[in-house]
Amino acid sequence: MHFQAPLTSRDTCTLSGNVHTSNGNGSGSLRCALRRITGDTGWMEAELGVDEGYLSSSAKFYRKLTERNFVNMSGTLQFSRRGLHPGLEASLGTHLDRHTLGYLRYNTNWLVMDSEDRVLLAEDGSGMCTTVVRNTDRSNTTVSLQFGIPSTYLILAQTFKFDEPKRTARFALKLGTFGLIAEYGATERITSLSTIGFTMIVGTTGVTCKLKLTRDSQSYLLPIHLSDEVMLQPVFYGTLVPLLAWVTVKKLILNPLEEKKKAEKRRKQKESLREKVVAARKEAEASMNLMEER
Repeated sequence: MHFQAPLTSRDTCTLSGNVHTSNGNGSGSLRCALRRITGDTGWMEAELGVDEGYLSSSAKFYRKLTERNFVNMSGTLQFSRRGLHPGLEASLGTHLDRHTLGYLRYNTNWLVMDSEDRVLLAEDGSGMCTTVVRNTDRSNTTVSLQFGIPSTYLILAQTFKFDEPKRTARFALKLGTFGLIAEYGATERITSLSTIGFTMIVGTTGVTCKLKLTRDSQSYLLPIHLSDEVMLQPVFYGTLVPLLAWVTVKKLILNPLEEKKKAEKRRKQKESLREKVVAARKEAEASMNLMEER
């Protein structure tokens, strides 16, 4: 679940949460974030959440340095069974050309544990990542390479855009020390404010289908874990069922409603035109009568 609501022209509140169940055991998280636009060159955001009964907080900062360069920083603080998890992420971005962006990002995470006689500080993970994103009217291409602990990986993602109707198709591959993960999916704009889509994730984590509905500034995400292993049956049904459901809803419900709206719009236009013709005829008759009297 993802809910976003603008409070003022500069402030936006975001409420998000998710619930997960497996073998009779459940877990979930709830987060609330407040973002403020500080001006034409930056914004800042504070977030507070609860994840499996433990508190977490974060702060983010964005600043435009020049016309081509900008910086983005964030810090996190999480409580868990193992101890305290502070984290830091900093990225520097630049506009390479009109359609291409380049990023250089560094992130580090630490674990603070309290023992009987001392406090232990250990690095839990870190990495340096470089990313190039090219976005045009027809496609979006992303290439990302990260070297770090515990994961080193390469991401290749391609998104195709279609004008009529507003539809996109996305394919991505993620290859690293953890194995290979493939993603594919599609989104379509159903109204001027609403977008619906699905994403299939197949790889070392199993098979997962994610359904997403976006309404203006509100987003709703429903992840469905279909299998712990890569098998043909969940991949087939996870891909086919959302597509068939969408085609059925579109043909039986959305298209008739759209045709009804168009017919009503044409009827109103005809009535408006008829009224204008009647008014123009009356005005012409009045002018002719006035001329005859003179």
